[in-house]
Amino acid sequence: MNLNMRFIFSVRYYLFSTVSLFLALLYLDEFVARFFRDHAGYSSVWISEYGRQFFAHITVLAEPQYAVIPASLWWLYGRYYRDETIKFQGRFAFMCLSVTGLIVPLLKFIFRRARPSLFFTDGIAGFFLYKPFWFFSAKYASFPSGHSVSSFVFLAVVSILSPKHRLWAGIIATLCALSRVVLGAHYLSDVIVGTLFGYWFAHFYYDRFFRHDHEHIQSSAVRV
Repeated sequence: MNLNMRFIFSVRYYLFSTVSLFLALLYLDEFVARFFRDHAGYSSVWISEYGRQFFAHITVLAEPQYAVIPASLWWLYGRYYRDETIKFQGRFAFMCLSVTGLIVPLLKFIFRRARPSLFFTDGIAGFFLYKPFWFFSAKYASFPSGHSVSSFVFLAVVSILSPKHRLWAGIIATLCALSRVVLGAHYLSDVIVGTLFGYWFAHFYYDRFFRHDHEHIQSSAVRV
């Protein structure tokens, strides 16, 4: 299967799975949000306060700035020491995280979905696409979950560059994404769609712009 056909197939597959899953999860969002509010929130019945603190700390790992900065430093390290492998790894990770870091805020602005906190305090839920462009704030930036996107971009990058470490990367990425639901920052569908988009985008970006360079570096390393 050539590059274009692989891309078309992957887009169709992820588009179908994302839309189908999103529509299905719309019926679960409120239930899941209520569950974590009642059992993982202030009452701390289902999970201890230490567990909540754990998720509050691990969610920080998926903050875009904490992901982009190490990637950029790794890229600069490779450039300084003229290590093509390290330079490629850093550049690929940096570009994936940076581009998705620009796309996600745009998607949030377009969809303007109210966060779970608004549903519980004011009974406001849903998407507000029809509102004027100035009708936007962090409270209406629930879809998609940016933390979930960046954490699964990280998983995809590790899976491509170092497959033997993808299990640990998958555990970290999953915990980061799950933390957004546990902490009440996002609905479950926000997180699921974010993970699918982040994982797909990194593979798409690799196929379109980085595969040739990666294969060239790998073949050069074998010859040496």
